Amino acid sequence: MLTQSTATLVAASTVFALASLGPACMLIYAQMALPESGWRQALWLPSILVIGVGVAWSTTLAVLSAFWGRDLQFVRTPKFGIGPRGGQWRGKVYAGGSPWGGVVELGLGVYCAWTAWLMGAQGHYSVVPFMLLYTAGFLTVGALTMLHAMPRPPGVLLLLIALCGATVPGAAAATEETGARALLAEGERWWTRSPDPANPVACATCHHDPAEARGWAAGFPKVKPLPPPHTRVMTFLQANAETVARHYRLPDPLRAATAITAYLTALGSDLPLSPGVSPPQPVFPERIRQLEASVGRGASEFSGRCGSCHQPTEVAPAARMFPRMSRGQPESLEAFLVGHRPSCRPLDWAGQETADVVAYLVSHLAGQPIGPRKDSP
Repeated sequence: MLTQSTATLVAASTVFALASLGPACMLIYAQMALPESGWRQALWLPSILVIGVGVAWSTTLAVLSAFWGRDLQFVRTPKFGIGPRGGQWRGKVYAGGSPWGGVVELGLGVYCAWTAWLMGAQGHYSVVPFMLLYTAGFLTVGALTMLHAMPRPPGVLLLLIALCGATVPGAAAATEETGARALLAEGERWWTRSPDPANPVACATCHHDPAEARGWAAGFPKVKPLPPPHTRVMTFLQANAETVARHYRLPDPLRAATAITAYLTALGSDLPLSPGVSPPQPVFPERIRQLEASVGRGASEFSGRCGSCHQPTEVAPAARMFPRMSRGQPESLEAFLVGHRPSCRPLDWAGQETADVVAYLVSHLAGQPIGPRKDSP
């Protein structure tokens, strides 16, 4: 015989379970109804449930606003202020609102976590999964709300959102966005401050005008006139790494160069790419011919490494996604190419072959004056 308290608990748990099945079934059906969906999409259902629970506070306020007679018009706004087609979010600040809603959601998350601990300590284990779901939801959405409302989030909040992203699949996209913002901030620090206290001269000491630097990324890959016979085609990252190693004297310049490259690329993200050309400098025909030769070598390298699986016209647009944050670490296009096909002959991220492949990919983007356009090598 069940005691009255146990029977009540079983009844309450059954009601909660049945109430949870409805939304779960609806989400499963919605995922399966999408043209590109499949059972793999259902793996994201836990994250959807977590986020759905986390927005309970804001949803409650929206419902109450109907009773308060406020304006109910809903306008979907571009959160990064991207208006024209083809605009990019990189380098732009997320247009968040007030962080106070996030404070309430974090408080609710702590309350749910305390409740889960209390129920577990008293042996009411059937309630614990629901409380943990609400805990994850409120903490994730609360941290995101505060993060998006702050132009420069504090380190503690970044750590919290990173932990949420590591435990909640639904926060992966937000964590990536957070990482991108952190990468741009790191690049700005490297650009404006020298890591050597004895050498306070930083990149921005000489190149203090942002308008001067914002167009640099658009001109790469390009021929960098080094002392003979070292003149060669270089990517923007490779040029930055060489400069960082020479001026900052870093034993491994890759991370600093990647961050600086991301920062400078973001400054000129609205500019059209023009490899080999750096306005207002004159165009040197010989350098353009060397760049065209680099594109030809890159076509051959791409064909041998990637041509069996990828078309360059499909891969090329992804080149503009770099540098990016991947698994919590800065990643350049050059480093990605090095690790993409480990079974092939190894590439050097700072080498000429890598620059050739990048030049070939960039040549397939709109507005490039370098080399003949080919959909396939």
